[in-house]
Amino acid sequence: MEKVKIVTIDDLEVYKTISINSTSGGSSSAVYSVKPLDDDHFLLCSSVGDLLKCNLTGHIFWNYPRLNNLKIERVDLVGNSELDLLVKSSEERNQDSYLEVTNSRTILVIDGETKEIAWSYEMEYDEYLESDGLYNVHAIDDINSDGKNDIIGFKQFSADWGSGDEYGEKTRLIAFSGDGTILYEKPLTNDSEYN
Repeated sequence: MEKVKIVTIDDLEVYKTISINSTSGGSSSAVYSVKPLDDDHFLLCSSVGDLLKCNLTGHIFWNYPRLNNLKIERVDLVGNSELDLLVKSSEERNQDSYLEVTNSRTILVIDGETKEIAWSYEMEYDEYLESDGLYNVHAIDDINSDGKNDIIGFKQFSADWGSGDEYGEKTRLIAFSGDGTILYEKPLTNDSEYN
């Protein structure tokens, strides 16, 4: 949760402090920039989070995701004569290794033949805040018999008691076809396994 202090231009006194739930996670190394749009709206950008359009109550109208620490795999996903690029963003900031990719919010597939983006996946803002993205995203052998590799990962939501996900219903395996179609999105467990 970010605290944004609104100051008056005349005397630089704090007029109001608002809270904004951003993707930067309150990083102590974050550098913030604010661009006023009108009397009630502004853009908030940080060195480690999304670009957000907000108002003075902290409501977020839209966000543009930041792509961090990209990892690229060369693999046949689209099905033409050239290997394609599977591009994954890394949203977790590991203090020991900034090159380690642990979770992704955005996935891009670039057609190796045309060099154009064939498709992309972006996790919704609220879902990303709750789950921290897709974990362990990577290409796998063809599972839908279309002759092209597919992509797999999982969403790991909080499983604390009292959170509404005691049995892991929100922790989901997700598989994409090489063309971007979601083939499978199912919980890893359900409450019947605990009864």
